[in-house]
Formats: sequence, structure tokens, C-alpha cells
Amino acid sequence: MSEKKLYEVEIEDRIYVMAESSAEAEAVAMSEFKYDFEFDYNAFETDTCFHVWQNEIPYNSDDNKTVGQICEELQAEKKKKQYMQKHYRPLPFDIGKK
Repeated sequence: MSEKKLYEVEIEDRIYVMAESSAEAEAVAMSEFKYDFEFDYNAFETDTCFHVWQNEIPYNSDDNKTVGQICEELQAEKKKKQYMQKHYRPLPFDIGKK
């Protein structure tokens, strides 16, 4: 089973959903918000959040982390990855020595 990621889903407003894919995020949004008319659901993975969601727990979450906490973790991970890509230099192999 894949790990859940944070998705922002736009309906008439935006909500945040933990899901394994954008399709699952859209399905969760559709099940949570039933309207008498059809909406286009647009879900995308995100690491930023709209300020009013900062202290809210996303739909379909397995824990009590807020959207703000999840975004902070994702941004820290992203910065670490960018730093490693910029500063990591592979060590030269010592060819011929055993």
C-alpha cells in the first residue's frame, strides 16, 4: 500500500485531503461534499496551504497532524533534498585497490 500524501482539492472552494493519489483525493472530496449539481474536482499534490486551513486536520487523515504541520514537514523535506542535490558530491572510486 502506498503512503498517503497531502492533496489540495478545488471544488467551489478548496479543501485538503490525505490520499494515495489525486483520483483518491477527488473521490474523498466527492464523498464528503454531495451537491445537487455537478462540480469539477481538481486535485493536486501540494506542500503549501491556504491560511484558513493551517490549523485544520485534512479529510481522510490517519493521524491528528494539521495541514500546517504536514506542509512544514514537506517543505523541510524539500529543502533537505534541494540541499543534498546542490552540495552532495560522490566520492571518487578507488579503482584497482582491494
